[in-house]
Amino acid sequence: MAAILVVDDDQRFGTLCMRALARGGHFVMTAENAERAHEIMKRIPVQVVILDIRMTEVNGDEFFEVIKLFHRNAIVIVASAYPVDEQRRQIPNAYRYHDKADGIYALVRKINDACTYAYNAV
Repeated sequence: MAAILVVDDDQRFGTLCMRALARGGHFVMTAENAERAHEIMKRIPVQVVILDIRMTEVNGDEFFEVIKLFHRNAIVIVASAYPVDEQRRQIPNAYRYHDKADGIYALVRKINDACTYAYNAV
């Protein structure tokens, strides 16, 4: 079981992720913005972060830098409506990228892969 944080201002997407990942036994939290996500990550060790690019106040590219500075062990998967090539341009060096149009189950497979990677890296 992994602690997963979905950082996205779209509540429907967060709820969808929470339901799909909870079925797999993961502990899933959601945050509607970077500030809330950072507060959660200060209290709870998060293994995987699902990060949107465009959010209110602080965008995903800026929050990615915060994660890399203060939460180095967290694996980041960028999930956005932007095409994957654009995601890579905006947030280089994330673990994986996901076009939301590809569906939740494709994202769940990427998350499960990230969880396996996190456990093997320990």
